[in-house]
Amino acid sequence: AAEAAEAARRLGALRLWVSALARGVPRAVDGGLLARGLAELEVEMDAWEEADLPGEQQWAGMLQRAGISEPSGSQYLSEAATRLVMCTSAMPARHGYPCSLWLLFHTLLAHASPEHAPQTLEAILRYVDVFFSCAECVAHFRSLALHLSPPPAAAPA
Repeated sequence: AAEAAEAARRLGALRLWVSALARGVPRAVDGGLLARGLAELEVEMDAWEEADLPGEQQWAGMLQRAGISEPSGSQYLSEAATRLVMCTSAMPARHGYPCSLWLLFHTLLAHASPEHAPQTLEAILRYVDVFFSCAECVAHFRSLALHLSPPPAAAPA
């Protein structure tokens, strides 16, 4: 029962995150290709049950079918992976998250319409709550978000 509840929590957070991305990604650069791919992914995810959460290979296939990922073996992706810089903290033993992730969070929220800003913030918070491995980082992020207006919902149990 605990495993099913955790799978449901992860799937719920993932659905919110993909929805926020679909609403918030820029469309001018690629003519809306990424947004359309995310919308297709949303439709596919609607049919998922908690037990259907995909593994790494399934994700790669879905992203490629949706036109979101570069082809396998891409020179660009290989170079990007070697240049990936993690944000650091005062405690080097902590896991760093890519600065680009924080930039994405900020950009999605800064460009969200007033109507969608609370939903976008909730999607970001749920993503952090569920997918970040550092409990102290999650608590710190959530405490910073409490200073935003309107305040986000309480952390899910």
